Amino acid sequence: MSTQQYDSTRMASIYNEVRPIPTKDLVKSIINQLAKSVNPKSNGKWSTAIDVGCGSGQATFLLADHFDQVIGYDISEPQLEIANQLNRFTNVSFKVSSGEDIPLDDNSVDLITVCEALHFFDIEKFNRKVDSLLVPGGLFVVISYYQVPRIRLADGSNSSFIDSVVEIIERTRKLWQDHGFPVKIYADQIQAKYRCIDLPFEKVCHEESFEVTLRRPASYIIDLLNSHGVSEKFMEKYPEKHEAHMKETINQLNQIFGTKDLSSIQIDVVFDFFIICFKK
Repeated sequence: MSTQQYDSTRMASIYNEVRPIPTKDLVKSIINQLAKSVNPKSNGKWSTAIDVGCGSGQATFLLADHFDQVIGYDISEPQLEIANQLNRFTNVSFKVSSGEDIPLDDNSVDLITVCEALHFFDIEKFNRKVDSLLVPGGLFVVISYYQVPRIRLADGSNSSFIDSVVEIIERTRKLWQDHGFPVKIYADQIQAKYRCIDLPFEKVCHEESFEVTLRRPASYIIDLLNSHGVSEKFMEKYPEKHEAHMKETINQLNQIFGTKDLSSIQIDVVFDFFIICFKK
């Protein structure tokens, strides 16, 4: 990975608590696609899958039932500490490595997944590593979700506030961008479904039908903003501006939801996941 943003215990903890987990249907779709090009072993499983940029293992653990061995790689040791604490699988392990330098043999991996992390890689080096690691017919799968979720009131009442919430999220990103943190390019790459990134593999599927809904208090919006690695870096470099922006954001959210206690308002936060499968 060329960019490291989740390199503190605090950020790793926030990320694990706040970010959504892919659905089992999403993983089932990946496995069905893999079965078309690589036969499973006699035990009904494949040999090896790796999850690159695995964070605290949100996607990694979902692969455990389908492979003899699953390895999650990340450059953030605090993230991997959480992943190891959560690990209940004997066939899942986590190791420190950049995506471009994974120390495995050529033609040894059936499936490579990257969940919400492709935009952090040196893509040319990563492409070469993917090509060398995959067995013939093996899959490289990009998993991601749109950075601005859909938000509605949990009671189903009028959600006309949604545009105002989106404006708050976008304004926060602009603040980070204006102070030298390149968040726009990452957001644009995800919004474009990584079409702007050159992936020299055969595309075999593209699905966008996976929704993850989290019911949370309205204060979750603040948590979501703070779960971005750049939030901590901005806070460290510009503490007064960070504090002022957070106070302003909380005041705006209080006005939007008509409350002085955001934790008293329940919202449904809907993340739209998509997958893109490539075959070697």
